[in-house]
Amino acid sequence: MNPMEMAWRLLKSPEGPWYHGTSRMNQAMQEGLQPKGRVRYPDNTQAPSPALFFTSDPREARGFATQSKSRPDERPGVVRVQNLEGTPIKMGDGRRHIVVRKPILRDRFEEVND
Repeated sequence: MNPMEMAWRLLKSPEGPWYHGTSRMNQAMQEGLQPKGRVRYPDNTQAPSPALFFTSDPREARGFATQSKSRPDERPGVVRVQNLEGTPIKMGDGRRHIVVRKPILRDRFEEVND
């Protein structure tokens, strides 16, 4: 995705951007994001599994990526996605989460470099 396409997506999406932290960035860049994880919220409800977890806070996504164990041939990383389908969950501190059950193809996201 070129810079102009990304800028347009940022402008037209009222709910984005969304961030996903992964311990398997090399795999994500090759194959896209596959629903595998489980998500628990403070009230102890569990999102449908398998699923992909996204947050409005890139720091939260980075924390998740680095706390998960990577395989030796992998690296942690964060991706940014626009226009996800689903209902955002508002957290008490202002962050938003969204849970997605479908794969996200490689052309739908970009890696976030700090």
